[in-house]
Amino acid sequence: MNDKVQEISLHARYSYKGSNAVDLSTEGDHSSIHGGGNGGGGNMLEARVARLEANVEHIASDVTEIKQNLRSTSTDISSMVTDLALSKRDISDIKNDTSALKQEIATMNGRVSGLETSISSFKTTIKVSAGVISAAVVIFGVIAGPYLAKIASVINELALKQ
Repeated sequence: MNDKVQEISLHARYSYKGSNAVDLSTEGDHSSIHGGGNGGGGNMLEARVARLEANVEHIASDVTEIKQNLRSTSTDISSMVTDLALSKRDISDIKNDTSALKQEIATMNGRVSGLETSISSFKTTIKVSAGVISAAVVIFGVIAGPYLAKIASVINELALKQ
């Protein structure tokens, strides 16, 4: 290795130089090693503490505001849960009503189908009846035609004599 020794500090008490750990607590006080000092910052300790206190106050007010928002959000969520439950019940009622309407529509379709069958049957009956009446008139005309012609000529003769 070369003359340069790398120092790695993993803990305030120990320093690792190369592969050997050196206990710094035996080498003296931190202040004496690093030339004294009063914690750093000079006389700015009060200003730093004041800034930290102001920051803590802001953080506390932010936490209070967050808590209020959380309560409001919890209330809103509770209201939404209630509304959702009511909506689910309404949807269930609508499904039941729809099922009942489907059954009624099926019944009405059956009735309409029955009416269509009845109307078709009635049309057939009328057609058959008209055919029977027409046949009866023709048959009556063929059978009764000569007799009716004689009766009509007798009535004409009587009417002309007077």
